[in-house]
Amino acid sequence: ILCSTIYLDQIGKFDWQSRYLGCPTQTWFERIGSHDILAVATNMNVLGRISVENGDILWRQLNDKKIDFLSVDRSSLVITVGQKRHKFHLYTGAFLSENEEKMTTSELKQKFKENGLLKSHFDSVTGEVEIRGENEDHTMFKIRFDNSGADIKEIKVLPLSEGNYKILVELVDCSLALYEFSQTNKSLAQIWIRHESLSIISDVLMVDFPLSESQAQIESEFNQNESVMRSFLLRIRSQLEQLHRFFIKTSENIAETIDLIFKGELGISTVIKQIFNQADRSKDGPLERDYFNMRKMIVVSTLAGTLHGLDSGNGRLIWTFYLGNKFAAYRKYKAPLFLLRGTSFYQWASQAAVVFNCKISGGIFRVELWPSVNAEQLHSLLILRNNNPNKAELIPPIKDQNFENSKPVFLCMIDENSGILV
Repeated sequence: ILCSTIYLDQIGKFDWQSRYLGCPTQTWFERIGSHDILAVATNMNVLGRISVENGDILWRQLNDKKIDFLSVDRSSLVITVGQKRHKFHLYTGAFLSENEEKMTTSELKQKFKENGLLKSHFDSVTGEVEIRGENEDHTMFKIRFDNSGADIKEIKVLPLSEGNYKILVELVDCSLALYEFSQTNKSLAQIWIRHESLSIISDVLMVDFPLSESQAQIESEFNQNESVMRSFLLRIRSQLEQLHRFFIKTSENIAETIDLIFKGELGISTVIKQIFNQADRSKDGPLERDYFNMRKMIVVSTLAGTLHGLDSGNGRLIWTFYLGNKFAAYRKYKAPLFLLRGTSFYQWASQAAVVFNCKISGGIFRVELWPSVNAEQLHSLLILRNNNPNKAELIPPIKDQNFENSKPVFLCMIDENSGILV
C-alpha cells in the first residue's frame, strides 16, 4: 500500500502553480468590437479563453467528450460535441444552454468563419510567411520565422491599425505563440508563448544546479594531492578571487540602490534586501547552486516530443528543446528520462538521456540504467531492441579494463498480463 502525507498547514498551499489547457486542436482568433478574442479547444476536451495581452488563461471548461467544432456567435462561445451544441458566455465561461445540432461539422465550418483574418502561405523550408490580402494574388508583406525548432502547424494573421498586425502561431509541439508585426519598421516581436506540451508530462527529473565558481575552486583545491606550498598558494589565490567577486557584487548592489533612489522606489525593506543581497535576482541571476542547495532544475519530458527545464524556485521556464518530427513515445505513453551524470562531478558536464521510439530505426523492447559508472563517473544505458531482445547493448559503451571483473547484472522479465516471471 502506497501512502502519501503532508503537514496540515501545507494543505492548499503552493510555492507556484502553472495552469494549462492541453494541446490545441482548434483556435478561434478574431476582433469583436474593441476586444481581441482567442478561444481554444484542446485534445483534453478542454475549452478555454486566453488573454491576448499576456497569454494567461481567462477561464476554462472541461467537457466529457471530444469537441468537434468551435465558433464564436456574438457574446457566446459555441461548441459542437457529437449531436449537441453547447453555448458558453464568451467573457465569463458560464454555461448557457444545450441544444440539438442538425448541421454537420463541414456545414458549420462553411457557415462560421473568423472575421478579418488575412490569408497566409508558409514555406516550411525557408521559414518564410507570405501574407496576402483579400485578393490572393496580391502579396502584402513577408516575414521570416526561426524554423530551427518545431514546425509551424497553423498561422492566423489579424490586422490592427494601419501597418500593424497580430500573428497567432501554432506549432506541432503544442506551443501557441502570439507575435506583433510592424510593417513600418519591419519588426517582429513575440508578445507571449504558451508551452501546452507541459500538460502531457511523461517523466520528471530533479537535477542539482552546477556548483558556483567559488565552490568549484574550493572542491578542486581539496581534491588535489599537491605539496604544502602548492596548496598554500592555491588557498591564497582562492581568497583573492573571492575578495574580487565580493567587491564586484557590492558595487552592483550600490548601483542598483542608487538607481532605485532616482526612481523613487526605495523603501526600508528594499534597502535591507540590497545590503544583505537578498533581492530577487532569479530572473537574470546565474544558474548555479545556492548555499543550501534548495533550488533545483526540474527537467521534464512530454508526450509531444519536447524537453523543458524549469526553475523549482518559481516555475520559470529556463530552456526548451524539441526532439524532432520522428519522435514517437516509448510504449505509446512514455518518454523516460535517465540521469547519466549529475552536477556533483564538477570536472565534467552533467548529462541526461531521454528514451523514445524513432519512426525510422525501430522500437525499444526495454531500457535500464546501468548501475556502475566508468572512469568519468558516467552511467550507461542498457538497451534491448525489439528486433533482437536477447542481445544487450550499452550506450555509451564502457571501455574500462575493470568492467570485465565487475559483478554480473541480472534482468527479470515479467509478463504484464499474467504477472508470471518469464
